[in-house]
Amino acid sequence: VFFEQLRADIVWQRQGEALTVSGSNVRFANADAQGELLFKWQSAANGPGVLDLQGSLARAEGPRVHRYLPLELDKEVRDYVRAAVQAGTATGVKFKLKGDLARFPFADAKQGDFRISANVQNASLAYVPSYLLPKDSLPWPALQQLHGELVIDHATLQAKVDRGVLAGTSIQLGKAEGLMTNIYEGAQLQVTAEAKGPLADVLGVVNRSPLGGLLDNVLATASATGVADYKLKLGFPIADVNRATVAGSIVLAGNDLQITADTPRLQRARGTVAFTESGF
Repeated sequence: VFFEQLRADIVWQRQGEALTVSGSNVRFANADAQGELLFKWQSAANGPGVLDLQGSLARAEGPRVHRYLPLELDKEVRDYVRAAVQAGTATGVKFKLKGDLARFPFADAKQGDFRISANVQNASLAYVPSYLLPKDSLPWPALQQLHGELVIDHATLQAKVDRGVLAGTSIQLGKAEGLMTNIYEGAQLQVTAEAKGPLADVLGVVNRSPLGGLLDNVLATASATGVADYKLKLGFPIADVNRATVAGSIVLAGNDLQITADTPRLQRARGTVAFTESGF
């Protein structure tokens, strides 16, 4: 990592074969981030030693976050973060790592602490990056203008979104969450979201994404008017997006809706349409 600015007070002490190094007032800055930290490292008879590190970042650039992820993470997870986080800035970043590094990433919380938290603004997230999809597959719509919180806690990565928009539409996101579990081996991703916006935009999203194929393209000629409320839950293993599961609902509040050209047009429809990857 290249630093444009770096300063620190460093103290080291040797007692026999044991070595202790402490750092305070550590301040650094580069094109990716600006922050400060303090640490204490103690050597161990076996392994890389014991580290107690904590610090904060005043700013961090979202698209470069992947550069600072632990190398112990699955390469698939680091590749995913690099491709998925396409824009945004983070402030109020706090990080803590404490424990025997030989046991990192501390699958058992009793082995040590590892946590990163940040407030995120104006982020863009391609939650299913194109490189995960089969060749010539339709893309999943990205989430843009996201505001919320990002937390890595032991083996879990969680993004909590307060608001945002669905790319290329007028659909406004309310509460949304991305949860990645088992981030060090066999990572699984789950995305849940609530939204509100024109029903015609949602039909467009379905037909221009893999959702259309999952629903056997039954909505390819559907048309609708008015605004509706939506809920969506998407899950898949990072290593195999083809095993995706989808569940969701559309709450109609007086909409006009025609499912296919040869079915009756419903006017001022009220009700709920629920769907999964196998039907609706």
